[in-house]
Amino acid sequence: MSAKWAILGALLGAVRFGFRGYWANSYWGGAVPALGGALVLGALPRFQRDPGPVPAFWLGAGAALVLNTRPFEGLVLSLPLVWSLISWLRRVRTQRLSRSPIPGLLTLFAVLVAGAVFTSYYCWRVTGSPFVLPYRVNQRTYGWPLTLPIFKPIEVIHRHLPLQEYYAWEIDEHEQLLNFWKHPFRLAADAARLWSFYFGPIMSVFLVVGLRQAGGRRRLLVAVLCLAAAAVAVEQSRYPHYIAPIAPAALALLMLGVRATLTAGSRKHARADWPAILLLGWLLAACARWALGSPPGLADGFNRYISSWRPPPGNLVRAQVDRYLRTMGGQHLAIVRYGKTHRWMDEWVYNEADIDNAPVVWARELGAEADAKLIRYFEGRRIWLVTPEEAPHIQPYRP
Repeated sequence: MSAKWAILGALLGAVRFGFRGYWANSYWGGAVPALGGALVLGALPRFQRDPGPVPAFWLGAGAALVLNTRPFEGLVLSLPLVWSLISWLRRVRTQRLSRSPIPGLLTLFAVLVAGAVFTSYYCWRVTGSPFVLPYRVNQRTYGWPLTLPIFKPIEVIHRHLPLQEYYAWEIDEHEQLLNFWKHPFRLAADAARLWSFYFGPIMSVFLVVGLRQAGGRRRLLVAVLCLAAAAVAVEQSRYPHYIAPIAPAALALLMLGVRATLTAGSRKHARADWPAILLLGWLLAACARWALGSPPGLADGFNRYISSWRPPPGNLVRAQVDRYLRTMGGQHLAIVRYGKTHRWMDEWVYNEADIDNAPVVWARELGAEADAKLIRYFEGRRIWLVTPEEAPHIQPYRP
């Protein structure tokens, strides 16, 4: 694929997954593992053509990104890539290359080792052991996430009602995963959500054409998509960012379809200028559509929070309360009292990393005795009572 089509594919990805989507506007993200997938899928064929240190470095860097951000999915998606690399090594043994692959392979090995050392150091600083991931500590402490069927639920009693409600939801989701035959429509709904996020009706036309163009080395892209589908099928929550590393493969197949469709009647094929102009106009129209938001009544992907359209705004009321306290100056302690109608997904209590020095500290109300200890610890701060379900939302705290 020429640079012109690759750039247009990158613009399509920025419009489709960035700007107003939840990949760029939430803590869940998705952009970093997608970047890792792009580096791996782009560097591998370049390394096979010219096995020098530069493509090897980017190949290793992409693999490190993917394996650190989405370990399970990254491991599954690496299988066809490793197979392609091994097959290439077998072939080059009988061929004469202009460059020896040994320096490139050593570079790749060094980058992967550096990534493993960094991950081990990070784990040691966070969990106290270079071999224990923070993910595992989170599971032991809170009882979640239970993403894979091999994870066994452990009994955890939480002091805070929202955390206990989330734990109960996680247990119920895991039960549905283990007994999937009792919930036949869930897998279909999740598949429709993923399809809607990555492709949708219009792009699916180009995807079909792109799949027909995927011969030779391009079969690797199809293998990546198929393994991604298999990986996410055995997971508990099938969100689009779980398989974000396959986004570059999806875009590559889409661009193959777009190029084949738009250059079908051109004698010069990909040298024609009008396909690029047409596609660029399409992208600009998509940008305008996303800036204006999704059409009324359209629930893209069945869940607008993880939609490829413009997602809904976050907790603006909490942001207003937080901004109000910060503009007053000084240090504050906001004690949150949830009402009976509170949903555990609408959380107000989260803080900066350096809690003791944060201008505003958020905490849940736990009763007179526990609140008194909290107030004594944060002595010198102004104390406020925050009631998310009742107006006014903030008032001076009175024991």
